[in-house]
Amino acid sequence: MIRKGVALETVVLLFLLIFPHGAQAGKYAGEFLSEGVGARALAMGGAYVAVANDATANYWNPAGLSFLAGPEISVTHVSMFDALANFDALALSMPVGWGFGLGLSWIRLGIDDIPKYNELQGTSSDRIGQAHPEWRSTGQADGYFSDTEQAYIFSFGKRFDFDFYLGGGLTPVVLPLEFSVGASGKFLSHKLDTRTGTGQGIDLGALLRVSLTSQAEGSSARFLSLGFGIQNLGTKVAWDTVTEEGEPSNYEDKVVENLRYGLAFTQDIAAFSSTITLAAELDDQYGQEFHYGGEYSFKDMLFLRGGADVGEFTAGAGVKMYMAKVDYAFVGYELGNSHRLSVAVNF
Repeated sequence: MIRKGVALETVVLLFLLIFPHGAQAGKYAGEFLSEGVGARALAMGGAYVAVANDATANYWNPAGLSFLAGPEISVTHVSMFDALANFDALALSMPVGWGFGLGLSWIRLGIDDIPKYNELQGTSSDRIGQAHPEWRSTGQADGYFSDTEQAYIFSFGKRFDFDFYLGGGLTPVVLPLEFSVGASGKFLSHKLDTRTGTGQGIDLGALLRVSLTSQAEGSSARFLSLGFGIQNLGTKVAWDTVTEEGEPSNYEDKVVENLRYGLAFTQDIAAFSSTITLAAELDDQYGQEFHYGGEYSFKDMLFLRGGADVGEFTAGAGVKMYMAKVDYAFVGYELGNSHRLSVAVNF
């Protein structure tokens, strides 16, 4: 779909920027969605399907929207590969009562000022010789174009609270359970030079949180969370390309479905006013890939995080003051390290 005459190095540049996970990923559309959103989640190695409880749950697991304490807006910006590409995400989420949570997200990856070269005249022999020196390439671009991918996502989650009884008799063990389900509808747009592709898709998610807190007085709260999600159900991007006869080509790119499932354990340490969360996750978008992460929170004000995203080291920190929270993440890549910054405001 890249018009004839684009230089080879430009094609290679596009491949490296848009498909950072390797050649297999380059076969499919919507690869920019696999970048993930939110510095907190990325600093934890992307192990977030069982943790998602903030505005970024729109992306990671829509079921987590039902655990929001209040309205939240989150903004993420990433300058990638020495500013050759920019990744931005905006998420707005809010609880609406009766265990429901709603969310709206916008995600964009943009690569601007890509050089374009027109097809040279004549043969290589003509250009090398003295007959037509004006046909030789000057090395200067004949123009520029951009590659922009965007996603608009609308999500909802619904939580159900109930008790699960273990054992019988007069003193059964009671496990408080919180179970949530969620779904997202997404619209994709991809503009490459003069061509445009559009598509729609669905994400589904579920989240189960079990309280493991002892009934003893003064015991610290403990939770075990199980998360499940499937992204890009039936998602394709249809392009407005035409055949050589000028007829619509009906060309479509498939967006690969991604099954994610994981668990997280959270322990409150009341004596130190702190909380520790450990998480692990597996996704199979391009084969089984593992994600691990952890977070230490002090007084819900200072945060330290670390993890491994498919073998790549991740780390980060955060600070929360009043209604605002700023998170930073370092994410390692084979093609170059990435620094991510997110700002969230709770209302």
